[in-house]
Amino acid sequence: MTRSSLREYAALQRERMVVEGTLRAGCRFFSGYPITPASEIYREMTLRLQARGDVALGAPDEISALYRLQDAVASAPGAASV
Repeated sequence: MTRSSLREYAALQRERMVVEGTLRAGCRFFSGYPITPASEIYREMTLRLQARGDVALGAPDEISALYRLQDAVASAPGAASV
């Protein structure tokens, strides 16, 4: 494994751990924007939440994602955004 591919693997594992921890903490709502540093988190959260019947919303930009998160937190606990 090259040094570059090892870094990519470590980053992917780190992002998956963020998703796993967020879900285990009880997250049931996710709003995100697929921006490069967090694209894997966005994709994985969307797939996993929708698979279990929870809510995952894409947003056209970061501000919209935060507004959706603010509304969700005001309504019920268990919300996250990237």
